[in-house]
Formats: sequence, C-alpha cells, structure tokens
Amino acid sequence: MRTVFATDRQSIIDLAIQYYGAAAGVIDLCKDNGWELDHDVLPGDAVLLQDTYPDSANGDIADYLQGNNVIVVGTLEQNTDAVLGTNDGEFIITNDDNYIGA
Repeated sequence: MRTVFATDRQSIIDLAIQYYGAAAGVIDLCKDNGWELDHDVLPGDAVLLQDTYPDSANGDIADYLQGNNVIVVGTLEQNTDAVLGTNDGEFIITNDDNYIGA
C-alpha cells in the first residue's frame, strides 16, 4: 500500500478516478481505508492506495491523469490544476475550457 493525500473538494469518487482511472475503484478505496460509501473526504486526509491497480481500475486513464499531474475534483472553482469529468464519459474539461480528451 502507498499513501496519498486528498486535496480540497475531492470526494471518494474523485480519488478513485484520479488514482484508479474509474469510479468503480471507489469500492477498493472504501475497503482499503475502512470507509463507508458516504465518507466525507477532507483536504489533507491520508488515503491508502493499492500498489498495483485493482481489477476495477482503468490503468490507461489513471496513468494519463497522474502522468500529467491532473487533480480530479467534482466541484469547479478557479484552480488551473483541477478538472471536471462528465457523467457520459465523453470528455474532461479543464477550467480554461481546454478539452483533455477521452
């Protein structure tokens, strides 16, 4: 296991997408951290991650996000490192309206 730290406005789903490349990774995060699905993540919270991607992960997306230092958050505010993903999986938009892709 390795430890990362949550940033402002991140939820469990945001963390699952950022580090496992898929919202389905939320189940692994909850199991590994002893959380319920409705756990509120606070900025600076330590988050345990598996050393290898779980079966629920999409390694290609996770590698892209981590390789480009993308921070996934579900609430948009002016933070040039933050992004939003759509629920239809079509694209991710940065705060400056640039399409990162899908």
